[in-house]
Amino acid sequence: MSEEKHYFFSSLSKLYEVMKDIKRGVELEERIGKWLKNTYSLDLQEKVKCTLEIPDIGLIPVNKDYFRLYWELRQLYISRLFYSTIVLGGVLCERMCYDILSTQEIKIGNRILSHEQISSLFEMNLRYLIELLFKWGLIKGQTRKEMLKINDYEKRIRACKKRQIHH
Repeated sequence: MSEEKHYFFSSLSKLYEVMKDIKRGVELEERIGKWLKNTYSLDLQEKVKCTLEIPDIGLIPVNKDYFRLYWELRQLYISRLFYSTIVLGGVLCERMCYDILSTQEIKIGNRILSHEQISSLFEMNLRYLIELLFKWGLIKGQTRKEMLKINDYEKRIRACKKRQIHH
């Protein structure tokens, strides 16, 4: 017995090119705009609730690489794209760890780690890297706790997705 296959097909960009050629591109843009507004507003109350659930983080420097990721993370959460939120949260934790390591003078005993030695830490498992940053006093206990929680969520979701793929 063969397994039923499902496909996703998106040709909107091609349709748009055709519609532009026959001077109806604006019409398609308007229809897509209405569709997007309707789609987004379907669960607007849930999106408002999600927006209000986002904890305050205080001030963060906008010029850091991870700020863009943080902003996208908020938007994913508000849009209720929870799987993507958790995965990007893991990326954000990783980015923050790298930024912390890149901006600190790190000593082990009396020896200051070189740029190459610090860069080699980027190859570590994120859980171990978080623990190391905590041990060295570069992150606080609450930060450690939150980062580990995000890392655990991400690992569970990835394992779940792997099981789905293999079944």
